[in-house]
Amino acid sequence: MDRRAWVLVVALVVVVVGLAAAVRTLGAPVRDPLTAAATSNARHGAQILDAGLVGALDDAGDGSPEALTAAFEEAFDRTPWIDTYEPVDPGGADAAWRVQIAGSASVGSGLFSEMAEAVLCVDVTVTRDADPPVRMVDSACLTEQIRRDDDRFVEIDLSE
Repeated sequence: MDRRAWVLVVALVVVVVGLAAAVRTLGAPVRDPLTAAATSNARHGAQILDAGLVGALDDAGDGSPEALTAAFEEAFDRTPWIDTYEPVDPGGADAAWRVQIAGSASVGSGLFSEMAEAVLCVDVTVTRDADPPVRMVDSACLTEQIRRDDDRFVEIDLSE
């Protein structure tokens, strides 16, 4: 091949590699720093809830269902970013909730502000005699939003 053919082949390879890189970049999910910060805040809320529920077990006194329910409700009230939660029945002596935590982050002010929100949904199971007593796993988000003051929260059976 002559010199012109080599230049053409090299140019063609450069164009193909450039197009492949552009397709890969455009096809990748975009995760901006603000959304990452909002997600981090939601995860931090889950860690605070975990610690609060462990503390609630210690503060439950006699361990009666009423004392545990009151302690858990206090733990939920003290946790920032909890948007909604609902009781679920795990069976046995466990107490469980599906919790939706909304983390947000913002930058700037006034007309130049920008905000992002991330929603984290977890299933929380509390077992008094387990190690660790609080277990959280990611779950699907709530289909029906239940607010803190909903009466269904007291339907949790914490008896052993």
